[in-house]
Amino acid sequence: AALNWRETLSEHLLSQGFIRGVGQPSVFHHPARNIWKLVHGDDYCSAGSPESLDWLQAVLEKRYKIKTQRIGENKPGRARLSEGQVLNRVVRWTNEGYELEADLRHAELIIEQLELENCRPVVTVGVDTDVNCAAWDVEGDEPEGEELPPVEATRFRAVAARANYLAADRPDIQYAVKEICRKMAKPARGDCQKLVRLGRYLRGAPRCVLE
Repeated sequence: AALNWRETLSEHLLSQGFIRGVGQPSVFHHPARNIWKLVHGDDYCSAGSPESLDWLQAVLEKRYKIKTQRIGENKPGRARLSEGQVLNRVVRWTNEGYELEADLRHAELIIEQLELENCRPVVTVGVDTDVNCAAWDVEGDEPEGEELPPVEATRFRAVAARANYLAADRPDIQYAVKEICRKMAKPARGDCQKLVRLGRYLRGAPRCVLE
């Protein structure tokens, strides 16, 4: 069903003059009107001039029932939102240009799942060695290579997967998260410390805004 729906939407865009991306088939470009579009399920995110987006909205409304939000500079006769959401990311217009911010809930949930709401934050996302964390029962005399029992391993993977999703919008944590996710198959005690370090960093830096 999802595949058929995607192809239905894609065929409609192609019929209106869009060209589909080769390397990334979820991206479309309309050369004549210079519209760039990302399709995610039934969500469209489009960038272009106000006149081009007016045309696109009319084209879509002829075929579908849609809800539309415009984010950009407010001009006479063209009301725009200064802030909105695209796939739960925050898109914000400022006098200097656009800002993109990750869904804040992911950082909050990582901190909560690691039980770090009251921890002391750190200013670096990773180091060669790390401190212990009582929440994960990581004791100083435990072998770093000891594999986690199934329940704790499942918990590790859940938090690591959320961190991996967040990292797409957080360049500051991408390397550390990549190193954590390398251990998802067989996480060990020492790997928990890396995950806790990430949580402590997010406790001090919950937001990252891309300009």
